[in-house]
Amino acid sequence: MRLSNVPSWRLEVGGAQVLDMALFLRDVAQLIVPQAEDAPSGQVARSAGDAGAVPASGPAGYPLNADDRRTVGADWLRWWRELVRFEADPEPTHDPESVPESAASAARSPGARWRRRQARQENVFDPPTFAALEPWPHLRRLAALGFTDARDWSNQASQAPAGTNSPALVSWDLINEVVAATMSDHHLAPDQIHGKLIVLNVTDDWSHRPRPGIALCSLSVAHDPATVSTLLRDTLAPGNHQ
Repeated sequence: MRLSNVPSWRLEVGGAQVLDMALFLRDVAQLIVPQAEDAPSGQVARSAGDAGAVPASGPAGYPLNADDRRTVGADWLRWWRELVRFEADPEPTHDPESVPESAASAARSPGARWRRRQARQENVFDPPTFAALEPWPHLRRLAALGFTDARDWSNQASQAPAGTNSPALVSWDLINEVVAATMSDHHLAPDQIHGKLIVLNVTDDWSHRPRPGIALCSLSVAHDPATVSTLLRDTLAPGNHQ
């Protein structure tokens, strides 16, 4: 993810591989997912910015009939919501008064933060066996069979020139304008601005704000300056979510 930090406000903009891979699995298996505002209905693109969808052939050796696709689709939506919570929830913090300074410093190191994130991720997304999906055996098998294709697609798509990890995804000037306007409109100090925009490699215009300070959107929303500016301002506004 790209990190903007000048000097004490913080806004992350970029992709989320686990979410993109879950969407890929949904589409290649042609899952019939209940309509929900918190999940994009647009299909994943063959490559970043491409309007075409991934061919829906399904993982080899795991055919699904219509009833299966509907049942697994409902399970997929439950899994999707767990994945979004993982990406959206802040990292648990420690009481500084109960932790020695040396231990607190070590806990803030990049390596320690990465290990904590990996431990949290394994509760919802743990290839190659996907034991976290044990309550949903058909979805677990689908994830295990399709994981390699999903990972390869996600790696390629996110690194494309217009992909979710592109430095040009949302311009620095636009970010600065949004932060300045948010501070002015809501009388906030710079260190009160903390946010995260997760851009998904899906077609169609879509966005969702799972909690204050966090937004998800499609590539087309991220690439439209007026739309993404409004989304960011709504996301960074205190107590605002949808």
